[in-house]
Amino acid sequence: MTPIPRYDVAVVGYGPTRVTAANLLGKAGLNVVVIERAPDIYSRARAISTDEEVLRIWQKAGLADRLSADMLPGRAVAFVDATGRPFVEMQPPSHGSGH
Repeated sequence: MTPIPRYDVAVVGYGPTRVTAANLLGKAGLNVVVIERAPDIYSRARAISTDEEVLRIWQKAGLADRLSADMLPGRAVAFVDATGRPFVEMQPPSHGSGH
């Protein structure tokens, strides 16, 4: 008979905020299970902007260097419709990084 696993915390959903929470809880020594209904990674961006505070949170979780490697600082942002056609494009000004 297989033993029933025990967890300290269940994280329901695996979006950007909850994935960060799961990492922080795991780093704190808690046994965490993540439950996500989707079988694959969501194909559209859900977090298009970040700031120094978020980078510090990711650093605490041990993720800042890895996630920074995928970021595109100083790039224009395009919001697209369901067909992929941009309906708003903008170039946010850079304010540097205090991280």
